[in-house]
Amino acid sequence: MKKAMKLFWSYDVEQTENWLKGMASQGYILKKLKRASRTFYFEQATPQKLSYRISFDRNQGPVLASSLTENGWEIAAASGKWQILKNSYSEKDIKTAPVRQGVITHNRNVSFVFFGLLFYLLGVLLANVSTLASSWFQDGTIAVEPSPLWAITYLFLALTLGAIGLASYSIYKIKKSNQAMLREEAGAAAAKQKHHQPVPKIPQPSGNFVKKVKLGWMYAPDRLESWLEKMEQQGYQLHHVGTIGTVFYFVKGEPRRMSYHAEYMSTVESSYFSIYEDAGWLKIFESWSAMEKWVIWSREYGEGEEKPRIYTEGSSHLKRARRMASLYTILFLPMLFIYALNANREFQQFMHEGTTLSLFGVLPAIAFVLFLSFIYRMWAYYIRLRKHYSVLNS
Repeated sequence: MKKAMKLFWSYDVEQTENWLKGMASQGYILKKLKRASRTFYFEQATPQKLSYRISFDRNQGPVLASSLTENGWEIAAASGKWQILKNSYSEKDIKTAPVRQGVITHNRNVSFVFFGLLFYLLGVLLANVSTLASSWFQDGTIAVEPSPLWAITYLFLALTLGAIGLASYSIYKIKKSNQAMLREEAGAAAAKQKHHQPVPKIPQPSGNFVKKVKLGWMYAPDRLESWLEKMEQQGYQLHHVGTIGTVFYFVKGEPRRMSYHAEYMSTVESSYFSIYEDAGWLKIFESWSAMEKWVIWSREYGEGEEKPRIYTEGSSHLKRARRMASLYTILFLPMLFIYALNANREFQQFMHEGTTLSLFGVLPAIAFVLFLSFIYRMWAYYIRLRKHYSVLNS
């Protein structure tokens, strides 16, 4: 029996499937997967033309759905919630395959963990660099005491840089793979959909662009929605949003009645966009970040019509807002702790030792206030939303 280790096989399942297909064509047929050791086990046999499909489902059992078995699929290997299916039919005869959504959701959660790790490690490095820079500008010289314990410091630095590299690679690889699978799912859904309403088109500009910058709007999305609607009432028609989502481009024209909705998504189902588009909503912006998926929707309505809303009741909307606030609070708390310690040390040195405050000495305090304001704004948004639905339901 032949075995092969692939450390990052689940980050790009399509690539892994092609690799398994190539192994089968060489006469190595997959028999077992050990998820913990990332090892695949193959049995040598007559070369075969096989198709493979990898799925992840927390609720899946040992028996496949009849629609899959009737289409030639069988389980080649399974480990935990992962299943690898194989099919001996020719690709043109395969009409049904396991959906990708479970893999996409799982990998997006893994990406979020790596994003938090990357954010934390970069914050630790920044805090230490700011402390070193502060000492340099205050004293002019830095004395390094010889000690065998420096080896531990260098080892920790190497491990930190290695973890940053691993996290960056994982985020990039998962993002690229998920985008490919989402395109595949969207294409399959479009092919099956017989009656699809046309997607609204972004109007062509009729004048010069007016550029407005909105930083940190995702921490108070309701404020952004109100601002965009007021801009429309003044005749500034939103044309598009910049790539990173902080620059908004308007064209001066006639005032419009527009409803805007900014939504945070931890996961995006393949049918998510088509459902909103079928209801008449136009997607203005979709963030590229692997950690935070923000989408801005718009919809025009006429004189005397009720303002359209994506959420007609508050439970789902409040749940998303609370989830967003909770996630970012957990993410930012370690940074607040680190920057508070550094700011307190700089303040104590300034008060008791008479040192001067440099820019690098002030940075931890600025960062502490900034991250604290992010947490405050997100929970304030949740409270405003809860009051809004409380008034509507009273």
